[in-house]
Amino acid sequence: MASRSAHAAPRHSREVTLTAVGRLDWLIVLCGMGALLLSFGTYYSYTLDVVSVIHRYTTDAWNGTYGWLAAFFAIAASAILGCGLMVPSLRRSVALRGVVLGLYLLALVSVVSAFFTVPKGSLDSYIVFFAQEHGHGYAYWFSLLVIALGATLSTVQFLHFRAHN
Repeated sequence: MASRSAHAAPRHSREVTLTAVGRLDWLIVLCGMGALLLSFGTYYSYTLDVVSVIHRYTTDAWNGTYGWLAAFFAIAASAILGCGLMVPSLRRSVALRGVVLGLYLLALVSVVSAFFTVPKGSLDSYIVFFAQEHGHGYAYWFSLLVIALGATLSTVQFLHFRAHN
């Protein structure tokens, strides 16, 4: 008979330990926290060319409509999962996984919508006279990756717990 490690928790443990919670669950929680942190970075960027002098302006996700919404849904999903993991009866719940998956899918739809709707920058008064370009900064692209990863992992966990419960 194989011996158990002294640090390994039983599969249906009643206590909350780091080993009682799966690695994918921790990654899902980290994805939401990462999306929140990235929302304060360079999410939108603007460039204005005024007679060969280039002015650059950047802003975070909280100045747009969908950027902050994506961060909110992702952190809400991670907070709900994190709280649910602390309650042993909810840890293996399909309903908990469904809520987390739904919130991550809403976050994914929001971050994709933020790609198509860039808010107007502070350089709008010059738009009549000079060319202005707008785009997305590094935080947007990393946020898109982190939220897509969170949605994918949430889907995997949801399907796993639905099949085994």
